[in-house]
Amino acid sequence: MGALTTFELAPALRPAKIDKTATMKRAELHTQLQAAHRRVGVWRDRKPDVGDCQERRILFYFEILNRFDLLRERVRLLDLGGGFSYFAPLAIELGLEIILVDDFAGGGGLELQGSAVEAEAILERMRTRGIQIHTMDILKSPLPAETGSIDIATCFHSMEHWHSSPKPVLQELQRVVRPGGYLLLAGPNALNLRKRITAVFGKSNLSPLAHWYDPPVFREHVREPVVSEFCQMLEWNHFDVRGIWGRNFMGGEGAGMMALPAWLRHFISDGSESFMKVIPSLCSDIHAIGQRRLDGR
Repeated sequence: MGALTTFELAPALRPAKIDKTATMKRAELHTQLQAAHRRVGVWRDRKPDVGDCQERRILFYFEILNRFDLLRERVRLLDLGGGFSYFAPLAIELGLEIILVDDFAGGGGLELQGSAVEAEAILERMRTRGIQIHTMDILKSPLPAETGSIDIATCFHSMEHWHSSPKPVLQELQRVVRPGGYLLLAGPNALNLRKRITAVFGKSNLSPLAHWYDPPVFREHVREPVVSEFCQMLEWNHFDVRGIWGRNFMGGEGAGMMALPAWLRHFISDGSESFMKVIPSLCSDIHAIGQRRLDGR
């Protein structure tokens, strides 16, 4: 598949426009998600006052799944590198069957759990709730799922941390995702607008040097794909690209932005997203979904 710029995405790659019926459905989805979020706070974190979900990126993941009619009971979802995110618990609250695979060695919200004991207690409560959890290095071991048994595989902001080629993992996903099933990838964009501008002034788009130089184990971003590379990885592994979306969730969380007052940060982030999401290659977050070819080729 040739390189794609944002402006020449074929019609098949553009997300379908949401009509009024779908918009109402989206509102209902958010109502269900917020109710599920409060329930998860009680059983997973022992926090009855957790309130509504404020992570827009997680809500958006479910909007994509909803668009492809994947939020149904008994749908089997394999989540790679999800860590302690609320995504898997919310999905199981909506009736999906969840397999969560991670090494739980850093990132994914691990640093927010306070201690190894509390982290393990949370994982145990997730297992009790029905989430199948596998602690393993996905770059070195086969995925814990039977061939053709997965309806949708997800990998959100994990691939950019992998120190080895993603090829073995993507080939495993070819195996476990059923024909007609889906693979949803999300990650940071190496060529978002901020990085393009700051690079002109000599600032690297990689992690700060000290973050790479000092720690004994580097777990930050190794390689951030761009829009065309997300498409290529799907196509190379027998998934036809069905949608590309750009959003600026990370753009509102950058170190420079966090120094601003909350109201100004949200004003800039939300205001820019309204027009930038039309041009995914300028956004901080790229989302790409592919459908497994029925003929396997």
